[in-house]
Amino acid sequence: MKNASIFLVMAVAVVFAVTFTRPAWALGPLDIEVAARVGGASNDAKDSTVNPLGFGLGGRAGVSCFGIYAGISGMYYLGGSENVEPKISFSSYLYGIEGGYNFKILLLTLRPTVEVGNYTVHVSFAGSGSSNTSNVYIEPGVTALLGFGLWFVGADANVFLTPGVSGSTAAFMANGQVGVKF
Repeated sequence: MKNASIFLVMAVAVVFAVTFTRPAWALGPLDIEVAARVGGASNDAKDSTVNPLGFGLGGRAGVSCFGIYAGISGMYYLGGSENVEPKISFSSYLYGIEGGYNFKILLLTLRPTVEVGNYTVHVSFAGSGSSNTSNVYIEPGVTALLGFGLWFVGADANVFLTPGVSGSTAAFMANGQVGVKF
């Protein structure tokens, strides 16, 4: 009779443990994100007809813990060119650190962010060399992510500011992204 009671208690405990599930936290409250990005940006120069930004490709990676997000980001922009003699082509790249806070609503994560980093404009003169100019940029914005298990898709909209560049203006940036979270 004593063995039957122990067996019954163990059977009830197993059924209870299997019936009521809870989410598993392999890394605790830590989320790691890696994403590829594609997007575009308006011209940041007041006096230039050629946009050194334009269409861009890049990526980002970051960590969230208790809603606080910190990460790194990089983008390469194809820019544009002027059809004058000699032909002048512009391109640019950005890399920096970003921080924000996650607000979760079911599958949706809204993340206000601020990114700070290096902005380099590459100017190429056909047949006569090239030059690079680097400056600091600040990029406040918001990111929206839809999570589907390990995968997510998202979009971000940002204002691009270059406070150290004379003759610059605020540019608008928008990117789409796809990535994994683990």
